[in-house]
Amino acid sequence: IWLKGSFTASGTTYYTDSTSTSTTGISSSLSSADFTEIANWGCNAKTIILANPITIAAAAPAVTVSPSPAPQASASPQPTVALDIPLTVLVDLTYMANSVPQTSAGMGGCKAPVGSSGARGVCVNIPALLPYAGKDTTTTRKFLLAHGDTAEHVDDTKANAVVIVPFAGTTPLTVFAGPYYTETSAATNSNTHEPTDAVTGGPNYNTSTDVSTFKVNADGSISFSQGASADVYAGVFSSFELNDHSGNVTTRNGNKWYYHAISF
Repeated sequence: IWLKGSFTASGTTYYTDSTSTSTTGISSSLSSADFTEIANWGCNAKTIILANPITIAAAAPAVTVSPSPAPQASASPQPTVALDIPLTVLVDLTYMANSVPQTSAGMGGCKAPVGSSGARGVCVNIPALLPYAGKDTTTTRKFLLAHGDTAEHVDDTKANAVVIVPFAGTTPLTVFAGPYYTETSAATNSNTHEPTDAVTGGPNYNTSTDVSTFKVNADGSISFSQGASADVYAGVFSSFELNDHSGNVTTRNGNKWYYHAISF
């Protein structure tokens, strides 16, 4: 994947760097600013499914029974009815790329020098991508998530997750959740996925959202889970409201975190 952009961290502005000598894909030199290639992208063959299934089938021919034999007209083909269904591919690039101060070649989706760690690099993520077949207008609602081991410890400046909910009209279709990085975000161990910050770290968002668990509740909130059963630090949301709100989420191993969902 080819990526181009800039960001500021610790007072320094970085640019994606196209030169072959840039092993991290970024530099502080504006003259080198251009697209950089990230080949270490482990999820570049991810399957995308329709939000709503489409069934295509031939209509059964009508059967007419006459009370007495009558001359039959010669058989002719049944008329064909054309049906057009608009297909919209909704793409949200809110969290397409990020830079973290410690990257290594072993991190999927990150550009970093082989055999070293601790260098700032650039990483890419799977965009929120959803094909929708229908005539309603598609939109998204997006939230940053800040966490705390108690409600009082939730600190918005340490938000470290993003939740994206695609809509068709007023109907939520699915959900995408993932990690979010700023210089003040609460840290998570990238190897064990345990919260490095035991006070504001929150669940693990480094695993994909299990879209098969998505459900719209009777009160209009949604429920969904992150990761698979083995991802014990991943979160399970039973009632995520689709507006700015505070709530709680339980990890797969039973730990409870409080959170604030910040609409943006």
